[in-house]
Amino acid sequence: MAYRAWRVRSIGDSNGSAVAAQFMRWPDDDELDAVENDEEEEELDDEADDSPEEPEEEPTGRRGRRPKRLRTRITIYFSVFSTMTLQLRTIVEASLAPAAALPASMPAQPTEADMLRYYKSPSSWEMRSQISQQYTKYM
Repeated sequence: MAYRAWRVRSIGDSNGSAVAAQFMRWPDDDELDAVENDEEEEELDDEADDSPEEPEEEPTGRRGRRPKRLRTRITIYFSVFSTMTLQLRTIVEASLAPAAALPASMPAQPTEADMLRYYKSPSSWEMRSQISQQYTKYM
């Protein structure tokens, strides 16, 4: 996994205070190779079961292009509007993206700047879902 990290931020304004917890994930080339090797093993298992009369077919289009994998970002806002009101807002974003390429000198854990570079553009997300829940305590 090239990028998998948590980020927690606190937000305070005239409406109250909030804490945002964000989880980001972007697969790397090693993960892509593992998935492709699994697919090739499945193909070999299928071929062993096939009869010898069937002609061998080469899969088309998979080897010539760089494969894409799902990158995800999940953000949860915990907002306190008053002593009686709590709001939870969950945002799930996903898109297909090329594997993250890491330089050899890169540390094992990405920095916040690395994460922001890969995740700063909300317009690049292909799927976005938002769920809001509000809880009020009545006395």
